[in-house]
Amino acid sequence: MRVLFWSLLLGSFLWSCESEQAAKQAKEQIDKEAVIRPESEETERINTTKFVCEELGVTEEGMPQSKLYLAINDKQHELTDIATCFQLEADEFEGYDIPEAASHAILSYWAGYGECYFMIANGNKVSIYKGEMDEMRDEPIDYSLFAVFENNAVQLK
Repeated sequence: MRVLFWSLLLGSFLWSCESEQAAKQAKEQIDKEAVIRPESEETERINTTKFVCEELGVTEEGMPQSKLYLAINDKQHELTDIATCFQLEADEFEGYDIPEAASHAILSYWAGYGECYFMIANGNKVSIYKGEMDEMRDEPIDYSLFAVFENNAVQLK
């Protein structure tokens, strides 16, 4: 009986030490695997979003040229080259088949062809959609995901 008692006591002690050791090793492993980003790389909270257009002039053929940017917290991220750039007001969204959830939209239209872009912000992610239109078609604009802003970077789709 004494041997059994001492065996159980010794076993409990060893099991306790092994559990503490395992927990300590697990914590050390987590600490090693943790990615600590410098302050400059941390995901910045999105406070303001908007489209910004830069007019570049016209080509030799007379076609206007502009550059479209996504501005997040006043930092601009280049999206694409477009012809013209007209900001659309919220009350114009329905006429271009833009969902109510969109916060901003722009229209680029020249010589019977156009592109429409809108954005939807959700937390620290902004999704940008693009639809194409042609004056010869009288169909709703079919939009597809064009780009996503997430983790301080734009990813074109």
